[in-house]
Amino acid sequence: MQVDAARPNISLTDLRDFQIPLPTLPEQHKISEILSAWDNAIEKTAALLSQKRLAFNGYRIELLQKPNVGNSKKYRLSEISSEITRRNDGSDVSAMMISSTRGFIDQSEKYGRDMTGESLQKYILLKKGEFAYNRGNSKTYPYGCIFRLEANRALIPFVYTCFKLNKDVEPRYFRHYFEVGSLNRQLHPLISSSARGNGLLNINDKYFFSCKVPVPDIAYQRKSADFLDRALLEIRLLERRLEIYRLQKKGLMQKLLRGQIRVKV
Repeated sequence: MQVDAARPNISLTDLRDFQIPLPTLPEQHKISEILSAWDNAIEKTAALLSQKRLAFNGYRIELLQKPNVGNSKKYRLSEISSEITRRNDGSDVSAMMISSTRGFIDQSEKYGRDMTGESLQKYILLKKGEFAYNRGNSKTYPYGCIFRLEANRALIPFVYTCFKLNKDVEPRYFRHYFEVGSLNRQLHPLISSSARGNGLLNINDKYFFSCKVPVPDIAYQRKSADFLDRALLEIRLLERRLEIYRLQKKGLMQKLLRGQIRVKV
């Protein structure tokens, strides 16, 4: 075998000399049965998860985007929210950013390190329940995305537009409203040009806050938010279950196929 090359050359003779654990035929059948059971669990969970996601999208459209839901009245975003510009106060707070597919994530997940020192001085200090609009365009959100912060506090890049909703509206309701891309039709004509060199869409904060949103009565907001939150929690639990099944199967394969665990037949 050539070990100093980028891709080692293994001859047929080398392969013939390899030793692999070979269980008896009944053991092979039993191992196959065990792994098939995990395959079935993975397949069924993945199918159920797909159904739940599809239904969840339908619930969001039904409860959030149909005309006149909950006796709604339209208000400019500036009328039901206030912009946040508070800066980093020097306390030990994680720097976060927005992923179009995952919402708020630690910057270290993308860059492999924490942002420290003077680079954080201009960052905005966001608190739990407040929102940020990321102007970055993506396949999921071609006109940018808006997410609600679930962590207690976070430092957010100053290029984001941050805001909090007034006390007479339900933030949990509007979390779903924004995440489903309800502002896309209004944001599209407000963008004055294509993405800048830094990948951000060119839209003025004044125009962003001029977007109109339908505001149903507060009882409808809370009831809808409760329902959607429960549906989303069910999806998250299924995602976790699917992840566990896949990890379990991977661990079983390694131990069963290497002979570290012997099955009884």
